[in-house]
Amino acid sequence: MGNNILDKINQQLINDSCLKDAGKLLSSDYCDWKPSNPTYGYCYLVSEAIYHISEEILVPHIINLGSRFGVHWFLKYNDAIIDYTANQFNFSLDYKLARKCEFLNGSIETDKGFISIRGNKFLQYLM
Repeated sequence: MGNNILDKINQQLINDSCLKDAGKLLSSDYCDWKPSNPTYGYCYLVSEAIYHISEEILVPHIINLGSRFGVHWFLKYNDAIIDYTANQFNFSLDYKLARKCEFLNGSIETDKGFISIRGNKFLQYLM
């Protein structure tokens, strides 16, 4: 990947950002968020934020994990998986089951489209 924000993002930054937010940006579906599993519920927000600040062409993907876990969001760069929230699960994800998708239409314009208010707030933790 080129010299851009992706070079500065790592698992510790993502964990710290989720801890800083402490579940406040998550929907009520994730009201059982705990500091011991900091990325729990953050897959959409992390993927959306990284997508909008990266200079690279990233493609959002989702995996349907069934009724217990719902869908899981992550990004692909060419064939590389970018998934800083996979560690919320105690099992390996089968990325071959994933499909391309689009983020929901947000209301804040970026160079790559529109980001959600919650995604934009999370993005501030990464800066």
